[in-house]
Amino acid sequence: MTIATELSVSTSEGDGATTSFLFDFYIPDQASMSVSLYDTTVMPSTLATLTPSLYLVAGFADPDGGAIQYPLSGDPVSSGQFVSIYRVAPLTQDIPIKSLSRFSPEAVEIAQARLRYWKNEGVQEGLFAVPAVSASGGAP
Repeated sequence: MTIATELSVSTSEGDGATTSFLFDFYIPDQASMSVSLYDTTVMPSTLATLTPSLYLVAGFADPDGGAIQYPLSGDPVSSGQFVSIYRVAPLTQDIPIKSLSRFSPEAVEIAQARLRYWKNEGVQEGLFAVPAVSASGGAP
């Protein structure tokens, strides 16, 4: 499946009670996801990428999104801390392309090859005039 190119990130600020954070975009699997915690309650502020063992995900391969549960144990995310959920898509994606019309590139190539063949045959038989060129590049 090809993933749309719009930026997909969901950021939520903690409130000291919430442990479920929603995202409203498609994430196909764990490898296509990144979760980070930005903490502004400490100086200097810190940004940490969370390992998948620290949270649970519901909603993989759901076009409407899903949710993560973080933290699995310990105190919930407090005010001044932000949980960000990112979709990480590959830079290139395979796209199946098929003709949706009656245009056939193969037919065009065959027709062009036939025209070249007929032109060459016609030149050999004298049906087409080919201007003579001298060795110096001008007309003889």
